[in-house]
Amino acid sequence: MEVELVNKVAIVTGGSKGLGRGIATEMAKAGASVIIASRDSSALNAAKYDIEKISGREALVVATDLSNRNSAEACVQAALMWRGRIDILVNCAGATKRGDFFELSDQDWEDGYALKLHGAVRMCRAAWPHLIDAKGVVINIAGVSMRTPTKDFTIGASVNSALTTFSKSLADRGIDDGVRVNVINPGYIASERLDRRVDAMVESSGKTRDDIYRKLLSGYGVPRFGEPIEIGQLAVFLASDKASYMHGIAVDIDGGGSRGQ
Repeated sequence: MEVELVNKVAIVTGGSKGLGRGIATEMAKAGASVIIASRDSSALNAAKYDIEKISGREALVVATDLSNRNSAEACVQAALMWRGRIDILVNCAGATKRGDFFELSDQDWEDGYALKLHGAVRMCRAAWPHLIDAKGVVINIAGVSMRTPTKDFTIGASVNSALTTFSKSLADRGIDDGVRVNVINPGYIASERLDRRVDAMVESSGKTRDDIYRKLLSGYGVPRFGEPIEIGQLAVFLASDKASYMHGIAVDIDGGGSRGQ
């Protein structure tokens, strides 16, 4: 099924690595003009190079820390100056710290919410008037931990739950304003974030990377990890007119790892 985003302008936060980079690449391949935002300038420039090489389309980078209060408006203004409109907003920025609940500090909790939740809220607020004009789309990237929380992921699970609930509330507003809002809940995805987790487990356990991968897959109950491109393809579909009746939902993409509701 061919899905096109020709003449659409998309902002993807966290677009320099992992899921965000996969989403930005797939949207560019589908014809969108893509703005990628993150605080890592070198990773942004590397992502820009790859996106342009793969898609044949120019991409814009915005190096900014979206946990800062003024960054969302600056990102939106950069998009408007570049292409004059915003059709799609994907909030993918934000990693949260794992660990024993009693060893996680107040700062760890504040950092976890500052970028993934508060950054997404500010981006939605700053982009919303332009999304109304474009009859646009918001896609927030949460995670399946909201459905299957674990003892070592108290920050991430609660942030993902809060982001999903916020998205559903915003979707209710979007019915009146003509802006569609949906959530993607990825499971375990092969990315830099997963690599860092595996490295930490190797160091603490003394086991090999293959042992850790097998342990994670067995515990999760799936045969393989997902790929960023698969999240990107789903995001392209949700951003397209072919998904025009999909609104206010959270879509799990986790290989069947989340059992239950």
